[in-house]
Amino acid sequence: MNSLISELGRVVAEGFYDHQHVRIAEMNRVRDVLRKKNEGIAFDQVEEKKEEKTYDEKYKDENLPLLLEQMLSEGKLMQDERDYINNILTLHVEALKNEYKYEKLMSAFVSQEKAYTEFLKHVRGIRMILSANIIKNFGYCEKYNHVSSLWKHCGLHVVAGHAIKKVKGQKLDFNPKLRTLCWKIGDSFVKSRSPYRQFYDSEKERQLALMENKAEGAPVSKMHAELRSRRKMVKIFLQHYYVISRSLVGLESSEPYPQERMGHKSYINPFEFLDKMKMP
Repeated sequence: MNSLISELGRVVAEGFYDHQHVRIAEMNRVRDVLRKKNEGIAFDQVEEKKEEKTYDEKYKDENLPLLLEQMLSEGKLMQDERDYINNILTLHVEALKNEYKYEKLMSAFVSQEKAYTEFLKHVRGIRMILSANIIKNFGYCEKYNHVSSLWKHCGLHVVAGHAIKKVKGQKLDFNPKLRTLCWKIGDSFVKSRSPYRQFYDSEKERQLALMENKAEGAPVSKMHAELRSRRKMVKIFLQHYYVISRSLVGLESSEPYPQERMGHKSYINPFEFLDKMKMP
């Protein structure tokens, strides 16, 4: 393993999201200006909360050029205004090209890491960018003596049977960036129909049944059931990453507490699951 590439690769992985965040934030501001201009809303008018605004298809990035021409033909934009906005959109395209360059650099970093070649590359839903950020943030789980420590660092642990929430004025005992990363992993699994999605589907069915039967500890809403199901799926993935990555650097790992100390039989062997994912 080339330690210099590994260290710089972690910098590049972080840089990708830095650039992406700036690009998306800028485009959202441009989109909002165009929406107000197109819908006759004064720029200084106080509107409802952001989540109550509606952005239909015409305001998507790929549809903005057509919208500009329409607004120009309807007299909502002057020619120089349209040209100015087009120059901004050109900067947006250039920013995307830079992100693609970051992806290539991440590929060089990730492709020489055993955590990728031996595990992550075989997981549907974990592409190069997610792989880079998983390796950047977790390494080979050397600093986690137990998988529960990894879960807690990501904010996936529970206290008194409830998932951890941010509370104003209270210091967090987890890393919110890692919880965001875990959300991205779970979202990718659901959308790509990853083999890990089976854990989400079965848990979702169980949670909805609990809610329907008004069982003790049942989720309070369908969204609550959704979040519980995603959390379980991601925790299983992280447990697999924990075991496999530590084994790649010669470290032992323990089973999760319910299996190791309480005799639960629901343990899913990471290596057996990996073998199934490798099957054509």
